[in-house]
Amino acid sequence: MPLKKIWNEIIKNLGSVIPKSEIDTWFINTEFSKIDENSAVIEVPNKFVSVWLNDNYYDAIKNSIKKITKKNLTLQFNYNKDNNSKVSQNQNHNNLSLNNLNKSMKFNNFVTGDCNLFAYSSSVAISENPGDYYSPFYIFSKYGIGKTHLLNS
Repeated sequence: MPLKKIWNEIIKNLGSVIPKSEIDTWFINTEFSKIDENSAVIEVPNKFVSVWLNDNYYDAIKNSIKKITKKNLTLQFNYNKDNNSKVSQNQNHNNLSLNNLNKSMKFNNFVTGDCNLFAYSSSVAISENPGDYYSPFYIFSKYGIGKTHLLNS
């Protein structure tokens, strides 16, 4: 059976133990790249997804694989760091060319406090190493805390 078909069956099986919204969020752009007698390699889009799947869904994925393939395999999550950086840089370049950012909203004039220091620090780290960490980056808070300012920065 082709790897893509096996992976689709595993995802379908995971739907019985993981809500559809989580399947749609965490398993999009994932696929088997290799399977042998002892292990399965799952390609994921980035490091964040790799860590998340390993920490939160390892057992569920392993059980689904065992149910579908009848093999007790160890799992490995791989992502192509070089490829993700290029994609991220291309996306940043395209977004900046739209000229719809507010140029007055910069990190050096952002007012930090206890309520937004973590978001500020994360945003600065992302801007210094796009595509390496916090991908995807999501900011949620009350109004007036600085979300728009950080996204423009």
